[in-house]
Amino acid sequence: MTDAPNSYRYAYVFLIRFLFILFILYVIFAVVRFIQAIGKPPGERRRPPTLGGTMVKDAYCNMYIPREEAIREVHGGKEYFFCSRECRDGFMKKAEETSGPPES
Repeated sequence: MTDAPNSYRYAYVFLIRFLFILFILYVIFAVVRFIQAIGKPPGERRRPPTLGGTMVKDAYCNMYIPREEAIREVHGGKEYFFCSRECRDGFMKKAEETSGPPES
């Protein structure tokens, strides 16, 4: 490094300082995350998200959707589920034309 001009020497010093500051910031981040995890019960620390609920089949387009998000319609004493208003309207139109629930 003694043969390099001063501008290169300053660049090396700047790069080393920059990398050192990044390392210090990472250590601070890791310590903060560790401290936050201490207060949580062991089961809540790293629990992956779970998918719950029941899936139902759209009576018109045959797509599966969560029951909680489905549009529910009772027709002829039977309960049907739909992913959208368009599917519900298409089903009802077809049901009126055939005077019964359409077969998919």
